[in-house]
Amino acid sequence: PHTHTHTPFTSLSLSLAMAHQVVLSTVGAYTGWHPYGCSEDDTAEDRGRLPAWAVARVMEDVLATHARMRTRAKRAFDEGRRAHRRPTRRERRRCDADFEVVIRHIMSYDKYLRPRMSPALLALKIRAPWNHTSISEYQFSLHTRFSRREFLSLFEADGLALIPDAIEISEGRHKWQVDRKLCTYILLRRFTQPATWREVAKDLGWTIGALCSIFTQTRRCYDHHYGKTVTNLDFRHIANNMSWWCDELIRRGIGTHDAIGWVDGKPWAWDVPGANGEAAEALLIRINARLAANGLAGITGNMLQRAYYNGHYRCHGAKVQHVGLANGIMYCFIWSIRRHDATVLDMSGMETQLSFLFINGDITRPAIFLGDQAYALTPNVHPQASDVSLRTMTHALRAARRAEDRANRPFRACVESGFGLQVQLWPMLDCKHKHKLFVSGGDQWEETASTWKVALLFTNLYTCCRGGSVQGGFTGIEPPNVPEYLLSTNAGVQMA
Repeated sequence: PHTHTHTPFTSLSLSLAMAHQVVLSTVGAYTGWHPYGCSEDDTAEDRGRLPAWAVARVMEDVLATHARMRTRAKRAFDEGRRAHRRPTRRERRRCDADFEVVIRHIMSYDKYLRPRMSPALLALKIRAPWNHTSISEYQFSLHTRFSRREFLSLFEADGLALIPDAIEISEGRHKWQVDRKLCTYILLRRFTQPATWREVAKDLGWTIGALCSIFTQTRRCYDHHYGKTVTNLDFRHIANNMSWWCDELIRRGIGTHDAIGWVDGKPWAWDVPGANGEAAEALLIRINARLAANGLAGITGNMLQRAYYNGHYRCHGAKVQHVGLANGIMYCFIWSIRRHDATVLDMSGMETQLSFLFINGDITRPAIFLGDQAYALTPNVHPQASDVSLRTMTHALRAARRAEDRANRPFRACVESGFGLQVQLWPMLDCKHKHKLFVSGGDQWEETASTWKVALLFTNLYTCCRGGSVQGGFTGIEPPNVPEYLLSTNAGVQMA
């Protein structure tokens, strides 16, 4: 090949934004840019070129440096002084050197002008594939809420055994297998830091599009394999422990005998669905076509918005209800935000599951779950007495019921602590702009609802790893360990 010496850039005369687009288009056209490499990237160094993903990282650093220079110059101008020349010149020289690497990489595709890259330039900005040992223990815990040892223990033989060793990810025309530990790390990091895709891409060397695909596919994988773990009661575990749970709660002063858990609801705010956007219009066409086939009148975009709006909470979204056990393990079901708590409990089928629970197998002692005044009195759900019901009681019965509710109040508040733990661990759940309802002309209800279920799964795993939670610490009952918690699902005996 011909040797070609390119003179260093003395200034960034070209538009950096335009150059960035040129690099990305060149990278996508020739190499299929992704961090673990393809046929082009695998042999890049042998052919005297940088891997395409490394070149893109160089360009991102050039843009960031240029932005800092402009910010510093503007601040100095606003303060009526001149910017310091020494750091500016130093950054400009570094910018010029990085930009020269990008230009040489683009020129290397020309078979007539193919320069040979020096070893120093080959080592520039190249990162090794993801390795969890390169992340400090503090950062790892900050990103996943688990310590490194706890995180790795989740993937042992008796842990998340249903998750395949590698999850297939696709980005455009490219498909590749990604290790499940890395996929789970990216999933949890998105849950804990919902606005940092660019930082994750910079740390791991992946494109933002690939990271979004990893997040979506991993969430679907966990929802498919372990969705029932947080929606269906584990009768094997509950039946073996209900009796001593009741005894322990009575010893701690609970007012209602045979109570083993609590139930409560919470509005989950989502982004406002568009009434006139392309996605909403495509969805309206499909809905109105189906209504017209059944001889019914069509709906408008405003009616579509109202279907997901609650005037009491003043937000669009869904209604999430938790059923919490005395040991800190929680179950959830998600329904329309326009439904009342009692209606959601009835329509979810959870009350049918609760009707199978009896203390020591005695049909005269059904397991009881405590709730607030929003629920109706059933054999398995005992709500706090309302003022109307109290007025219908005798004086002695009214006094006894008030004393019972007063004793139950601290225990019933445990379910609120469960909601608090959930959103404290995973701030993405409270970031409503991350939850889109109408995307690509379809209803993303199931996709968005799975986010809460997967987050609750990892909340329960967090509780199991730490040996307790706010609820368990208040009741004095320890949660199961991770193998015990996942045993029924892994063995395929979870209730269908």
